[in-house]
Parts: sequence; C-alpha cells; structure tokens
Amino acid sequence: MTAATGRPLIAVWLGLLLLLAAGWPLVKTGITDQGNESSRFAAIESMVDRHTTAIDGSSFVTVDRGCVDGRWYSDKPPLLTWAGAGVYAIGKWLFGWDFQHARSQSIWLIHSACWLFSVLTGFFSSFVLLRRRAPAWNVWLVSGLATLPFFSTLAWSYSVTTGNHVPAAAVILLLAAQLDHREMTCLRALLAGLTAGLLFQLEYVPGAVFGAALLLHLRLSYRDRQGTRRVLTAAGGLAASLILLGMLNFGNHGSWLPLYMETHHPVLAKNHLFYAFHTLFGFEGLFLYTPALLGIFWLRHDPDEVLRNRLLLAAGATALIYLAATSDFGGWCYGFRFFVSPSPLVMLYLILHFGHRGGWPRRLFAIAAGWGVITAAIGTINPWTPGYEGSRTEYPVDRQVRSALPANLLAWSYEHAPDSLLCRFLMEDFYGPETAIPYLYEYYTSTGNAPLLERIKTAAAERLLTAPTTLPNQNDGDMTEK
Repeated sequence: MTAATGRPLIAVWLGLLLLLAAGWPLVKTGITDQGNESSRFAAIESMVDRHTTAIDGSSFVTVDRGCVDGRWYSDKPPLLTWAGAGVYAIGKWLFGWDFQHARSQSIWLIHSACWLFSVLTGFFSSFVLLRRRAPAWNVWLVSGLATLPFFSTLAWSYSVTTGNHVPAAAVILLLAAQLDHREMTCLRALLAGLTAGLLFQLEYVPGAVFGAALLLHLRLSYRDRQGTRRVLTAAGGLAASLILLGMLNFGNHGSWLPLYMETHHPVLAKNHLFYAFHTLFGFEGLFLYTPALLGIFWLRHDPDEVLRNRLLLAAGATALIYLAATSDFGGWCYGFRFFVSPSPLVMLYLILHFGHRGGWPRRLFAIAAGWGVITAAIGTINPWTPGYEGSRTEYPVDRQVRSALPANLLAWSYEHAPDSLLCRFLMEDFYGPETAIPYLYEYYTSTGNAPLLERIKTAAAERLLTAPTTLPNQNDGDMTEK
C-alpha cells in the first residue's frame, strides 16, 4: 500500500458520496410478501395510524406474528419497529405522507432511514479501524476500502429494505472499532457494553454471542482490579440495554420476553451435511455469493491478532448457531441471510490482512471481492426472493428454483429486456418455461407488480396452454399465508 497522503476529511466525504450515489437510489419504495418486511410495517402502521401495537386488520400481510390473548402482534425484535414508527410519524407530520395516500413514499422514507443508519455507522467504523490499524495507507484508498465491507457482501443486497441484518452488521463493526484501543477505559467499556446491547436488540443470536465475547475479552485482557471494573461497567451497559428491550417487548405485546421465543424454535432434526453444504457452498452458499470470505483461512498467519481473532471466533460461533438451529435456508431470501450480520466484520479484517500482503493472494482476494460486489448488486433487485425454503416450501415451482441469484436475474431481465440473450437463456434453457413462467407469476405477486403479472398471465396462457388460475394464488390482502 502507498504512504498516507491526502486530506482525511475530504477522503471521508468522497467515500460517503460513493456510498450515497451507488446505494441510496436503489432503496425500495415497496415491500414484498416475505414476512420480515411486512411484519414490521404492519406494526408501524398500527402504532401510528391506529394507536395500537396489535396488527389485526393491518393493510400489510404477514406470517411473522404471534397471538397473545386472541390478538396478533409482530414477533420481530421491537427496537427497529419503534424507530420505524418514529420515522413514519415524522413523515406523516412533515409531508402528510401515510400508507393510505402516499404508500410508496412512506415505505421509501422508512427504508431510507434504516439505510442511512446502517451505511453511516458501518462506513465510519470501518474507516476509523482501517486508519488506526494501517496508518501508512493512502487516506483516499482507505476511504474507498471502507466501503467494501458494505459493497462486497450481501449487506448491500439487504440494505435496500428495512431489516435487522444490515443494522446489526453495522453495529458489529462499531463494536470492533470501539474495542480496538490500546487502553480500554471504564467509559469505553460502558460504551462497548451499550453497543453490544444495541446489537442484541437488533438481532438476538449475534447480540448474545458478541455480548459474551465482549465480557470474555475484557476479563482475559485485564486481570487486575481495574479490569474487573471494566467488565462490570460493560455488563452494566449490556444490562441497561436489556432492560430497555424488556420495556419495548412489554409495550408491544404485554410481556417482558420476546414474542420471537414463542413463534420461532430451533430445528435440529435435519440433514446437517446437506444443509451446511448448501448454506456455505451450494445454492444459497455464503462462498458462492461472497467467495472473498474464504480468505479467512489465511488469517491463521496472524496469531498475534488477539482481539481480531476473538471477534472472528464470535462471528464463527454466530454462523454455527444459525447452521445448527435453522432449517429453512432463511425462507424467501437472497443467499443465506443469517450470515449477513457477521460478514462485513470478516471482510474488514480480510482487507487489512491482504492489504499488508502482496503477490497472488492479494490479487486473488481482489478478484473474489469484485465477484462479491456483482452478486451483492444483483441482490438489490430483490433481497426477499421467492424460492426454496426446505420443508416449508409451499409451491411446487419453488422446489425447482433454489438459488436466488439466477432467479433475480430472470425476473430483472424479463422486466427490462425480455428479448435479450440473458432472458431467453434463463427462460428457455436454464429453467424452462414450465418452471420460469409460474415462478415469475409468484415473484411478481410477491413484489406487487401488477403490469408484469398481467404480462406473465398472458405468457402462461400462450406458452403453457394453462389458465392463470392454476398458478399460485395471488395474495388476497388478508392475514393469511403468503
């Protein structure tokens, strides 16, 4: 890497402009029938427009919900929902936007707020850590590299909607930057504890793992009486955040415990080898979409990186828990979405490692990171792509569509270039019309694209000689299965 030159402030602004120009225009103005999005929006609409957290009668359809005393409630971690309700209320007050009269504008505003929090937090955390760990690097280069944990992982794909994975990824980067100090004061330990608590409020599994990793790291690194104070201070920050989580849960459904615990349970009875292969290397494989992460095996050459290795162990533990406890490949989604939150942290440390190395390993890493940018960009077309979800797969066509990457390309090319070589190859040769046409009907039903639904109905009648009613039924707007 070249020597440090340039003005850091200007370099930071250029990095931010790159993120804004490449990422913000892709933020969605609608949502899909996938339950993650609709569950939060049902709660946001209910809280602001109907002054209740119960989502009965909401205009947003969802299957991610729980029943308490005969009423339905969103089972998502509540902090992001309450924040979204605040953004929606502000938009309604300032611009008169609501879901009834300005639905797309209101959805875009909430998505944009989540996008800005995630991108700004992740970028500044990455920039600070890179500058601190590689002070000799060119500051302009550092600013560009600080965007890679976002652009070269599926965090970019999921950033275009409101979800917990990308904000959680940004908070993990923030925690890494906070811990990367030569001296950990009690104040810094408190802030780190609050950050780990914030992570738990966004996503329970990485929050629990990284919270435990934080306390263990402080205990192992500082064994004197002052070290004990740091551990207790960080634990106090965690406890404060957990108390807030309990209060938000109580405000949502009348219990201090997450409703998620009642609606989601670990599934251990599955073909573990099949599941692990396809979430790591197969049709929803982490290393298919982001092969640069395979560089983690080169990090064994840096045994003195104690903090980094502990955080990477936490990222690995998070991945193992999701591998062991889930069974649906993340449901309707692009790639294995549960790996989104720890991936940018791993990518950041890989950038640091290969930035200090030369030769073919760095070139190979750069090529792999470039492929990750391409796949992440394809994911922004629709991160909640219909498709295979294990035993929960509802429609027969979804058993034929198992990788979201070509599925997104099929839907995009059919919409924008139906006569292109890409669309004809995917439609005729890769899937075949018997699979492609019913799948596109399901895809456009999920995204609510009425003109394309009519086009695909016509194609079904002409190509399959089948009435459109034999295809998967369109959602009727009630609180039913998708």
